[in-house]
Amino acid sequence: MLRFAKWLSLAFLLSALSCSEARATNVAALTCSQTDVSTAIGQAVIGDTVVMPSCPSGVSWTTTVTVGKGITLQGQGIGQTVLIDNVPKGNSNCGGAAPLLSVNSNAFFRLTGFTIQGGAADSFICQPAHVAISGSSPAFRIDNIAFTNMMTVGIRSSGSLFGVVDHCTFQGGHKNGLLIEHNGFAGASYGDGSWAAPTALGSSQFIFIENCTFTDPSAVGAGAFDVDGGGRVVFRHNTAAFVVGHGTETSGRFRGMRAFEIYNNTFIPVQNSQFTGVYLRSGTGVIYNNTFNDSGSNNWSNVIIATNYRDSQPYNPWGQCNGSSSYDGPGSYPCIDQVGRGQGNLLSGSPASPATWPNEALDPVYQWGNTHNGASVNLSPQGPHIQPNRDYYDNVAKPGYVAYPYPHPLTLGSGTPPAPPTNLQGVVN
Repeated sequence: MLRFAKWLSLAFLLSALSCSEARATNVAALTCSQTDVSTAIGQAVIGDTVVMPSCPSGVSWTTTVTVGKGITLQGQGIGQTVLIDNVPKGNSNCGGAAPLLSVNSNAFFRLTGFTIQGGAADSFICQPAHVAISGSSPAFRIDNIAFTNMMTVGIRSSGSLFGVVDHCTFQGGHKNGLLIEHNGFAGASYGDGSWAAPTALGSSQFIFIENCTFTDPSAVGAGAFDVDGGGRVVFRHNTAAFVVGHGTETSGRFRGMRAFEIYNNTFIPVQNSQFTGVYLRSGTGVIYNNTFNDSGSNNWSNVIIATNYRDSQPYNPWGQCNGSSSYDGPGSYPCIDQVGRGQGNLLSGSPASPATWPNEALDPVYQWGNTHNGASVNLSPQGPHIQPNRDYYDNVAKPGYVAYPYPHPLTLGSGTPPAPPTNLQGVVN
């Protein structure tokens, strides 16, 4: 019945999107300049497609272009429509940090068919992203985009968004592909709403990343994704070096990663400084059927690590998980939001209130079918609070788990950008 309900809900969603597309108008941006693209966006209404022309030599943007409604922004394809991100990425206090594209939408939106090339450096690691997406869209798609010479995070999400990033490539020196937050989930801040809701593995209530490639030529290497603020992510059928989930610690009041599904990926380390393929610091989920390959000096001792930073030191406002913090369980176990914990009571405000253990359910991580150079994999726990056969299970499939349909239904019928439309409505400045 639950599975049927998921499909029924999806059928209504896709039906609504189809109706919207049937009524849509295609609006042409006369050039790739930020002025012409912004003008076309201003003329478009919900459901429309703004089509950018070919500009393979690249056009520099120095201020952010904003999309504040549910439209499609479509280029002529990777390498054909090339945008160079020279928007300032912030000073020492991160003042003035801004993305190339900022999308805030509560309806379906899509970005497709262009290249974004890094220009302005993110010297102070402000991470405004090349593309920042926010709002409460129940279904978005970002596809067939190449992020090259990344100078900051490729895509940064916030709010309460659900959708898919597919058939994209991310290339940059020590820059994460995506930074994912659900810090507005169910209308609550900091990720509190996500931690107070059911885990819902196998549902559409995630940001999906599929059929993407992540490369990093730097000597340090960066993750395909990082997640905090109660973020929920499905990472499948990708090629990457490693992935990371933040905990409820170094980000201050913001909560850690809430839930994850990581499967059918290939992980290959960038450099010998990279120490693992999957690094977990909070939350729960499943990790299965991944291939971890390394060789020579690029060699992992452990390919899946689960850790708890608060074991060894305090982080404001949570304190240390040693029996001294009111946010943790009796006798210091469990630690709030630690690996292997799920839904709990709703917190709010800053500092988080009520300052008591939120009764988070035991919700173990399950990993199975993963191989490291052909050999079976065990999760490596760090610290006293993450224990096998309680907080996680090795080489055991999660009982009752069924993955969400692959490929994501929003991608069906299109592995490449749609052909440029012919019924274009010109826009003049």
